[in-house]
Amino acid sequence: MFFKNKKFKKQISSLLFATAMTVASFSGVGENVFAVTSASASTIDAASELSVKSFEISKPYSANITDQITLTAQGEGGSGNYEYRFGTIIDGKEYYNLANAAYSSSNTLTTDVYRLAHNDENSLEYIVNSGNHPVFVDIRDTASGKVVRKTINYYVEGMSIESFTATAPNGSFNVGERIHLAVTVKNEAGYRYNPREFSYSTDNGKTYKLINFYGGAHYGCDFTPTQAGNYKLKYYISDFVGQKAERVIDITVAPSQAVVYYDNASWNKANIHYCVDNGSWTNVPGVQMQDSDNPKYTWKYVIDLGDASSVQVCFNDGEGHWDSCNGANYTLTAGSYCIVYGRIFNA
Repeated sequence: MFFKNKKFKKQISSLLFATAMTVASFSGVGENVFAVTSASASTIDAASELSVKSFEISKPYSANITDQITLTAQGEGGSGNYEYRFGTIIDGKEYYNLANAAYSSSNTLTTDVYRLAHNDENSLEYIVNSGNHPVFVDIRDTASGKVVRKTINYYVEGMSIESFTATAPNGSFNVGERIHLAVTVKNEAGYRYNPREFSYSTDNGKTYKLINFYGGAHYGCDFTPTQAGNYKLKYYISDFVGQKAERVIDITVAPSQAVVYYDNASWNKANIHYCVDNGSWTNVPGVQMQDSDNPKYTWKYVIDLGDASSVQVCFNDGEGHWDSCNGANYTLTAGSYCIVYGRIFNA
């Protein structure tokens, strides 16, 4: 462009210079802006890949099946609008928590461990989820529908019978003596309607139910064996989430016995004369008693009662002196006794 007017030409030149400077200045700012914009674009592109930022369980590595745990997850990338679903895998099959079977905007789930695996949202059937298996979270981008998953290998300890014991008052098992059975159970889910059964079998191969409880915290019972032999005692339990456990112990029940200790300071020896359950009496003067194994008493004798419930006894010194409880005799059942001065004491 050609200008004759020098003054106008100068003004134009000044304007063009100022414009150039402005453009240069704007151009510099624009490069920074574009660079930021360009960086932002690349950041958005990178972040657009949906991923699991974090997934944690309040009990990190393991829990009991009756424990309560909290699962927390966080997604990143994508649109930033996420939905979450938690579950577990048992024997290769996926199960979801009943309250979280569908995706939810909540990224936290607090639940009993056994409720992680629910078979059917329309029923109350649980899947026994003890042992090692993955616990997972699925995170879905609501905009794209894309889903990502992260799993944590987790160990769940299920129900078990920790102990099952049989005890008798005298430390040995005899016919006619009460035996107490006691059991301790760990990680039982609820007990309102859980079946618990005590039973036993004997040498004849038959099984007898002692008692079958439904509901309540029943972990023990008593029974009195009526015959000698080898016994298998069993405790069985199942709970409302499908866990089952049983324990068997073996005991030997001996014929019923009456252990008799006797003291008489004026005698040098003692014979015991007895009759089991209205049977035959021993021949007079009876059977000589042995020295006692208990320093509190002088003589001792053990009478096998078999299946009998009681025995009548009296004593003599073999020289015509008798102690027969003033002619009434002493009546004993299975157990250990001391007889002295006409009275019966538990030994």
